[in-house]
Amino acid sequence: MSRWTWWRTTRTTRTTQTTGELRGARCPLGAPMLQSYLDGELEAPAAARVRTHVAECHRCARELAVYQRISEALAARAVTDEAVLDRLRDFAESLAERESREPGTEAAPTEPVPGTETVPGAVPTEAEPEPETVPGRVPGSDRDADQGAVHKAGG
Repeated sequence: MSRWTWWRTTRTTRTTQTTGELRGARCPLGAPMLQSYLDGELEAPAAARVRTHVAECHRCARELAVYQRISEALAARAVTDEAVLDRLRDFAESLAERESREPGTEAAPTEPVPGTETVPGAVPTEAEPEPETVPGRVPGSDRDADQGAVHKAGG
């Protein structure tokens, strides 16, 4: 088993069969099977089933491509940063959680998206709109910029 298989989860997908019907049942493959295929751990008949399914299921094809890019990127690094792996795990869990919910009933997330946390104790402030700048006026002033200035004509 690959050391990059931390994101293995089962999921529900909506795929079109060869009949063209849209179905909302559990995908027969799921992430563990896709990852095992990517890692070369499947027997020939199972690998053939995965290839056939991925050719018909665009969602699984996209997911397999993502797994492949992640695996290649992690394998290219000599040392894997644990913080990066933690963020990837959190992201995978949030995706699995989102897919497990019914479509259309998604509530606003209760936790921040990984990597977008705010500073503890910081209170968001509303930004005040910047006053319009009128040519010839000093910002924050009700008078012309040159009003009150001494001009010497002719030097």
